[in-house]
Amino acid sequence: MKKIIGYCLFFIIILPILIVNLVLIVKTKMYPNKIADFLGYRPFIVLSGSMETKINIGDLIIVKEIDAKNIKKGDIIAFKKDKIVISHRVVEIHSGDGGFNFTTKGDNNDVIDNFLVNSYEIQGVFVNKIPGLGNVLLFLGKPMGLLLVILIIIIISMGFYFINFKSSENFKK
Repeated sequence: MKKIIGYCLFFIIILPILIVNLVLIVKTKMYPNKIADFLGYRPFIVLSGSMETKINIGDLIIVKEIDAKNIKKGDIIAFKKDKIVISHRVVEIHSGDGGFNFTTKGDNNDVIDNFLVNSYEIQGVFVNKIPGLGNVLLFLGKPMGLLLVILIIIIISMGFYFINFKSSENFKK
């Protein structure tokens, strides 16, 4: 019964996470100048408080690729400016021969941004957030976080070994 639960846990939770991570890693290696996505969705870690209280520092946000013509006033978009991804709300849309440009503003900022966002800079429109997960991922990306993951894996492995050893002893009796 324990093996069945273990297999179910693996196939329902761990395997999909591994597949998503593998796809993101491969896409990052294949296209180093492009931000990797999975089925049109991209994760970003929020590093500033410009969108608080809707989106907080340390949240992991998910954005979906979108055609610029489908962006509406009030949408939260993620865009790349000077190699930095920013998430702000659209306050004005400008259309012309060259396509679309957007005026944006952080919800927590007093003034609108002093630049226009070009349609080619848009990474996607905000879909959802996972509060605090960005902080966890940032920690795991550091040497101390990696060490913690390795220790947890070792402790869990030893626990499974001990449980199997005890159950085999009980079976022999």
